[in-house]
Amino acid sequence: MALFASSAPGAARADGPPSEPHEAAAEAERAEETAEPTPAEAEAEAPTTHAKRARKVQGIGLPGAYYRPDTSLGFGAFAQLTFRATPWGRTSPRSRPSSVSVSGAYTLRHQYTGKLRTQLFLDQDRLILTAETEFAHFPTRLYGFGNAADASHESYVDRFFSGRIQLEREVFDGIYVGWTTRVRRTWILDDEAPPAYLDNIGRSKDGGTIHGAGLSLRVEGRDFLLAPLSGHYASLEVMGNFPRLGSEQRFVSLRAEGRKYFQLRGEHVLALRGLAWFTFGDVPFYETVPLGRAFTMRGYYEGRYRDDHYLAAQVEYRFPILWRIYGATFVDAGTVFGPDGAFSFSRIQISGGGGLRLKVSDKDRTMLRFDAAIGRGTHGFVVGVNEAF
Repeated sequence: MALFASSAPGAARADGPPSEPHEAAAEAERAEETAEPTPAEAEAEAPTTHAKRARKVQGIGLPGAYYRPDTSLGFGAFAQLTFRATPWGRTSPRSRPSSVSVSGAYTLRHQYTGKLRTQLFLDQDRLILTAETEFAHFPTRLYGFGNAADASHESYVDRFFSGRIQLEREVFDGIYVGWTTRVRRTWILDDEAPPAYLDNIGRSKDGGTIHGAGLSLRVEGRDFLLAPLSGHYASLEVMGNFPRLGSEQRFVSLRAEGRKYFQLRGEHVLALRGLAWFTFGDVPFYETVPLGRAFTMRGYYEGRYRDDHYLAAQVEYRFPILWRIYGATFVDAGTVFGPDGAFSFSRIQISGGGGLRLKVSDKDRTMLRFDAAIGRGTHGFVVGVNEAF
């Protein structure tokens, strides 16, 4: 969850095991948490007070403001609550933090955007439920399609509502399979794009409804979800959007991701990430894959480049500085291409930069993140909660 401001010419957008010395203490803490209580302890714990329960919930929030020519002055905010979704707040070795996050922005020109996301780890992490809803009435820039799109752009108002639900069940240790469904209704307003951008592409330039369902696979091996020190993560999702489900367009999307975290020493971490996203069929232009986000390709306006297919890789080095303050340096690389344009190394876009983090929770390693990045002819600034990946 992040607010993202990019300064591409005239553009901006507000969008673990512990370190080795602490392993013994952490193991002792986990053993103490999961030990069977004595009758006296059980009796003492039974009348759990609201104050005790409250300490099981941790929250973080951050307001912000920004300005860009097509929105005037805007105000944004986001907040996140983390908690253990277990009866009476009791934890176990498999109890990962569930979360509820909300973000939004409003401008003096009565434009708005908002998002609510909930992820619950249930049944001692054997079941993962993720639900998202998002809405917007917000100006968006279209630079054209492909990785050779120049800096000229046209603006339109993207009004949409979307919802997504994913339910995943553990089938082997750390391996989950699941089912996902997603619906989105889009209206394209005040369309001023020239024929070269929308009128001749035949990609639902007036908006429409899509409804998809698919399968997912998750491999979960991170020590901490929010800011890992070590471990790995991988995911694969295949989503089909078909008329029989109520979709006005027929297309398929495939997304794959892999992450690896190396704990070099203490809290010095080298994090690697690879992404692949492919779409096939009658893909609406607003469902083509955008390059540039607050979590990938930092420094680029989201949608500065877009097409049917997307590949990206990220490398990030994270290190402690002082007290609860941490630093990071990173390099992001990515490219988009379509069915008529083959992948080319010469078209890869590069973004790099650094940032600061403020750790607000030791138990879950919750972070406030501040990143600055530069790209090819552009730069941006990101404020968010938790690491980018």
